[in-house]
Amino acid sequence: MNPSEFYSGTDPAIAEEWIKSLEVIYDYMQMTDRDRVHCAIFLLRNEARHWWEGIKEGTNLETLPWTDFKVQFFEKYFSKDVRAHKLKEFLELRQGDLPMIEYICRFERGCLYAPFTARDAEEKKNHFIRGLQPEIRRYIRMSDALTFRQLVDKALMAAQDEGEIQNKRRATPNFQRPWKIKRTTLATAHSEERERSPSANQPDHRNRHQGQPAQNVERVTPEDAYKEREVASDAINPDTW
Repeated sequence: MNPSEFYSGTDPAIAEEWIKSLEVIYDYMQMTDRDRVHCAIFLLRNEARHWWEGIKEGTNLETLPWTDFKVQFFEKYFSKDVRAHKLKEFLELRQGDLPMIEYICRFERGCLYAPFTARDAEEKKNHFIRGLQPEIRRYIRMSDALTFRQLVDKALMAAQDEGEIQNKRRATPNFQRPWKIKRTTLATAHSEERERSPSANQPDHRNRHQGQPAQNVERVTPEDAYKEREVASDAINPDTW
């Protein structure tokens, strides 16, 4: 582990990246808030060190939370325009199609630029819930989560459950609700029955004269036609007389 030093500068992205690199180390080493603050102050150099010496009066380092240190740090090394833009992004943050873990990361990062929300536990939870997808938001509101961390855990579990439901739906593309299946089956049965039985309203084309009943037509087989031709031939052949 070799954390980098911070020398100040005008690029806010450098300040943000420095804090991120420290937090990776802090999380890995499971450091307390007190140790995180002391380590960050030790790495300040030149102008950044002068800045800290100017604001540390009246600050109790033994009780200063790491979150409060980051707020003071970002107030110094983020310009007003950048902070306003980041704040706007945070206030308008919505999960949408983002994976839950990505939404959580953006939310926690955005809290750095909205200290009034980060410091208010209830407002922080409410803002997090408002940005969730409707299906997950409904589940979270019915949960018994009391802290923000519990809220995040519930959201991760709800997102996993919702993902499994969506996968099952995609695996059955012809999926229909039961009442739709019943309606389709009945419609098909009625259609087949109509095809098998002639319509009662179909006109009888054998009746050429309106108002007269249809006459029976005697069917003539090929054998009968052959016999009739022989009889007719004998009738006109003199040898058979």
